[in-house]
Amino acid sequence: MIISGKVFSDCLFPDFIDNLNDIIQSGTIHYDEEGMHKLCDALALRVGDNPTQLKFIDDLKKWLPTAL
Repeated sequence: MIISGKVFSDCLFPDFIDNLNDIIQSGTIHYDEEGMHKLCDALALRVGDNPTQLKFIDDLKKWLPTAL
């Protein structure tokens, strides 16, 4: 279970990083492939229909499980 963490970025969408950090620090994400998919799904709900941010999430969904 991820209980603490912080992402730093110079992303042009600071709210994206803020939402990502909120989810990481929620204490509800497991440190496994399923947990990474849950994180991305929760993030997608927060960004709504923003195509650029949804593309970021697609990239994260592919990359995060390989980085475990």
